[in-house]
Amino acid sequence: MSNRHKGRYVISEAALIANMHPQTIRNYERVGLILPERTLKGSRRYSEEDIARLIHIGELVARGINLLGVLKIFELELRLLMLEELLNTKNTGDQSISTALATRKKSSIIIFRK
Repeated sequence: MSNRHKGRYVISEAALIANMHPQTIRNYERVGLILPERTLKGSRRYSEEDIARLIHIGELVARGINLLGVLKIFELELRLLMLEELLNTKNTGDQSISTALATRKKSSIIIFRK
């Protein structure tokens, strides 16, 4: 496990770094936006990656996106990453999937125009 993924900050430190109230962070955990590590005694430990995610959540909420919207955005970001991984690892004959999709995307633009 890299240091970026290692939970080392307590909730008060994470709240200070992410510029939000600890209760807000607990609420984000309750709705499933973040899942910090837990010590054997049950204390939360936040990693640098968790804090970056908290900051990202804060930015989205500041733009007026509700928590359900933030969950959907995270789901779509994850799907995008998975598709990018797939595109980077697979090829179809001489033409890569990404090239094939780019070509198809250009031709599909007309279909969606009014």
